[in-house]
Amino acid sequence: MRIKLAGFLVFSLSILMIAPAYANVTTMSLGENTYPKDGKFIFTGNENEGSTSVFVIIRDSTGTFIGMLSDPSSESDGTFSTLPRDVSQFFKSKGFFNATAFTDNQKEEKGVTIKLEYDGNIIFVVPDFILKLNPITDQIVEEKKTVTFTATLTESLTDVVFSLEKNPPTGASIDSKTGKFLWTPTESQGPATYVFDIVAKKGVVEDRKTLKITVTEPAAPIIQPKPKVEPEPTVEPEEPEPTEVGIAPFVDSTKDPQ
Repeated sequence: MRIKLAGFLVFSLSILMIAPAYANVTTMSLGENTYPKDGKFIFTGNENEGSTSVFVIIRDSTGTFIGMLSDPSSESDGTFSTLPRDVSQFFKSKGFFNATAFTDNQKEEKGVTIKLEYDGNIIFVVPDFILKLNPITDQIVEEKKTVTFTATLTESLTDVVFSLEKNPPTGASIDSKTGKFLWTPTESQGPATYVFDIVAKKGVVEDRKTLKITVTEPAAPIIQPKPKVEPEPTVEPEEPEPTEVGIAPFVDSTKDPQ
């Protein structure tokens, strides 16, 4: 009985040792954000076993086969990079394409797919997000006073870079990560109007808003008139009322004083 059990355990262990490991592609992207039509392109990514052949098939929007790239053997940690191929060999007309990476065991239908676009000049990955700036109000500011606000997006995204383009005024700045704009125009920069763009970019996708800032001269100080001091009225001394002259008590009023 012990001999049979021991034999069964050895047989089971042998099966586990010879059972093939099935590698699957887990991530894939273009090697660069864009590739020009006269350049070469690659795909990079990861599979979960290491030292495995990886294939990438490209099909147009109708599913028609366009071509295939491959990495004959991925790195031991599973990272792969296909051999470079000419963009012009695969992309001959504008449109959308699907690129699917897979291993021998994984097969195309279970691979990782990304969507590409060729606009006649470059190929790039079609983004799965919307990059849009919220409206930015035009500003009016006096010389030597600071104008500041923060450019924001309609939806929260990571790795967005903010910048100023199309002739921003000297001294104006924007934080590339937060979108906070700051500018204090000097006396020599006003009065004048400045028109330029605030740009948000993520990969090859960008959005921009045109901003107008009007710089005015400082408002003239309002001089308050001094209050008029009214002279205090002169108080005339009152005339004493005349007193009635009475008759001396010793005079007989019934007799003529003559």
